[in-house]
Amino acid sequence: MTSKKNVIGLTVQIVGAAIIIINFFRAISSVDFAGGAAAFEIFLQGLIFGVLFLGFGEVINLMQGLFNQREPEDSPVHQKQSDTMLNSASLRPNQSPVSSNALRQIKALYAMKNLEVENVEATPYEGFVFVYVQGKRDIVDLNGFQPEILTAKEIEGHPALKNLTEENPS
Repeated sequence: MTSKKNVIGLTVQIVGAAIIIINFFRAISSVDFAGGAAAFEIFLQGLIFGVLFLGFGEVINLMQGLFNQREPEDSPVHQKQSDTMLNSASLRPNQSPVSSNALRQIKALYAMKNLEVENVEATPYEGFVFVYVQGKRDIVDLNGFQPEILTAKEIEGHPALKNLTEENPS
């Protein structure tokens, strides 16, 4: 679930290690004609840039791990934990109507797709709304910076939302 494997991060780290190694050999070969001080500067410059690249690669890997925490794991133990978490405080019953700001953002999202929103209803869970467009019902996630239309795969990752789609398919 929190795997940090990322091709870009690994590539940046390999480039950093290569910079350090290449500048080490450049420094050794330049001792004869440039002197020890210049060779040390070459090595130090390579070391600084190499460590920067190694650090950037690690930051990319850590950010990938943070991003992967959102993705559900397929194990039965994790499924039981996610059922418990979804039935707890993270998805509380929602009695309030959809805010005007959220409604504006949803309409703008669908307007970009050249679709007109027919109706917006609050779900029993905070941060999720039903949006009716062209006779079908979408579930929109309002928990991020921008509203996001959930795909069938994302809904499968939320058992409570999956139950909502099974209860009232339209």
